[in-house]
Amino acid sequence: MRRYYSKLPEKGGFSGSVGIYSKGILKTVPNLEVFLGYPVVVNPKSPEGLIAIAGWGHKPTAQKARQKAKDWNLPYWALEEGFIRSVSPTDKPISLIVDPVGIYYDATQPSLLENMLNELEFDRDLLKRAEEVLEKIKKLNISKYNDGKEVCEEIFNPGKDKVLMLCLILGL
Repeated sequence: MRRYYSKLPEKGGFSGSVGIYSKGILKTVPNLEVFLGYPVVVNPKSPEGLIAIAGWGHKPTAQKARQKAKDWNLPYWALEEGFIRSVSPTDKPISLIVDPVGIYYDATQPSLLENMLNELEFDRDLLKRAEEVLEKIKKLNISKYNDGKEVCEEIFNPGKDKVLMLCLILGL
């Protein structure tokens, strides 16, 4: 079942670096090298010494990185803020998604998360632990940015059908 993880080299398993084509990534995630476990090269001129090219998800700003990865026959790693991003909205991220398959918010293709959820078998102990963690997240009102306000239950009009619409990326 490790095949989904095999697209990401084990830390220390490969020598090399990861190329990026956006300095903005380093502003958003100044400790990117710690998250990736590899040195980062900004605007590499050749594929020599690179193990992958990373970019911010599948956004238009990542197009150059995706094209370079394709041209140089390197894996493209889609980056995105983690599901619990930070302690507050102005803090730097404390979690990062690195996806060598796709990206979770793009339903037009698979993602590492989707593949793991569809293919991995979760034992009872892990599922029990997941339920406990979810309850703790709800109890402590933890969210992606931890900036939400309490919501009055009355606004949901009990007994009526609801539609939840999410837009993570404008235009998708």
